[in-house]
Amino acid sequence: MRLTWLLPLFLLTSPVSADVRRPLSPLTSEIVAASDVPLPDCGIAGTPGELEAARSCVDAAVRNNRPFVIQFRIDSVVWQAAIQLPSGRRMLLQHDSFGEGRITRETCQTFSFTDTLLPIGCEH
Repeated sequence: MRLTWLLPLFLLTSPVSADVRRPLSPLTSEIVAASDVPLPDCGIAGTPGELEAARSCVDAAVRNNRPFVIQFRIDSVVWQAAIQLPSGRRMLLQHDSFGEGRITRETCQTFSFTDTLLPIGCEH
């Protein structure tokens, strides 16, 4: 029995809003929990070039004291996210799924962006 007739039915019932190009972040639940309102998304970067492109969004938000979130996927194990909340509070989240799969949170005065292994820095 051929099941090819199920493919059109599957496509009709699949969510159309899913962005298959965008990786699923292990920091999503922490980002959502950090703010009472959705934060403007400056994107998910996976290369230093993508991070540099997303910096214009971050720079504009910081300059105008607006909230934002930007994420950087170092690899499949390590992620970083820089967040500015509507209150102006800034946080750096880091996820490392190697070992315990821990998420660390750090309050920052400002962020720095470098071309190093962990490109988002937290300045105190």
